[in-house]
Amino acid sequence: MTQTAGVIGGGDFSQRVVVSGSDEIGELAKTFNHMARSLEDRSQALIDLNKRLEEKVRERTSELEQSNQQLQKAYEDLKETQVQLVQSEKMASLDSWSPASRTRSRTRSTSFTEHGFP
Repeated sequence: MTQTAGVIGGGDFSQRVVVSGSDEIGELAKTFNHMARSLEDRSQALIDLNKRLEEKVRERTSELEQSNQQLQKAYEDLKETQVQLVQSEKMASLDSWSPASRTRSRTRSTSFTEHGFP
């Protein structure tokens, strides 16, 4: 029984002692085996729970990675849109200073005064 207790203490919960007799030592052996079976069941339950938890972590990590990729893509799209907007504003600003734009502006001014507007 002492040797089996040492093996169980080392983590091998499958070990059992041989029950011989129905005296106090025999009863102790039965109780010992019951305790070993209970430890084995609990150990297996913890192993199973850990496996399920690891699977959930893998699934959630995958979901977070996908979300992160989508956010990164949206951010890149937003930056590109911002660059395009700045370019459009620059072009519009340059266009307002171009000679053709000033000519159009003078033409509008002239047509206003021709029609009696100050």
